[in-house]
Formats: sequence, structure tokens, C-alpha cells
Amino acid sequence: MKTWYSYCPEDGMTLHGSEEEARNAAEAALDGYRDDAIQGEWHPDMHMLSWGLLVPFQEARQVDVKNSEKSEYDFTCDYVLGTVQTDAEDRVLLRQHELREERLRAKGFEPISEEQRAENILVNFGIAK
Repeated sequence: MKTWYSYCPEDGMTLHGSEEEARNAAEAALDGYRDDAIQGEWHPDMHMLSWGLLVPFQEARQVDVKNSEKSEYDFTCDYVLGTVQTDAEDRVLLRQHELREERLRAKGFEPISEEQRAENILVNFGIAK
């Protein structure tokens, strides 16, 4: 399943198989808009150019399945939206954490380890010294 996307105001949304593909597509679109802007002004919907991760919250699930003897079909059913069992939310949180660490390194700071972060929290709350 393609869970990454890029969105361009002129071309709409495109699904991608990786973060890199989505980012590259958005950057290519930006380059195209930049070339056009040299000749005049920027596209009015430039602020909508984006790329990211699709995070499904619910999906259609089959319910109320009943054998059907009076119909041309073997069974009848209904569908409801149910919670998606996925690790997409974990991937979003992990990526946010990675981006935060990249920003810290770019500013010359070295991010602390999870163990050090946990120890700092305990010290701040007076639980550890």
C-alpha cells in the first residue's frame, strides 16, 4: 500500500511508495514553480504544495454477514468504519522525533539519548538525583 503522498496545486495528489519519492516529487514541483516565478510571480496556490504520510484512522469493515437463499448472491452484509490496525501513527511519531534531532544537529546541538531524557525527567520531578 502506498502511504506517502505529494500534492501539487496544478497536478493534485500523487501516492508514492516511499518518503524519498514523495519528497523528490514535491521538490521537483517546487523547482518548476520557481522557474515560472523567475518570469513573473509565484503560483497563487503555492502554499498548498506539500508531501507527507497518509495515516488512516478507520477503514471499511464487513459486518452483519447473512446467508442469503432468496437472493442471487450467496450472502448479504453491511459495512461500517472500524479502527485501522496499523503502525502508521508510530511511523509519524518516529519521523517527528528524527526531524527534531536533525534540527538540533543543524543548530550545533547533540540530542540526548532516551535514557538521559528519562533520567532528566526523574530528576526534574525529584524522583531521582
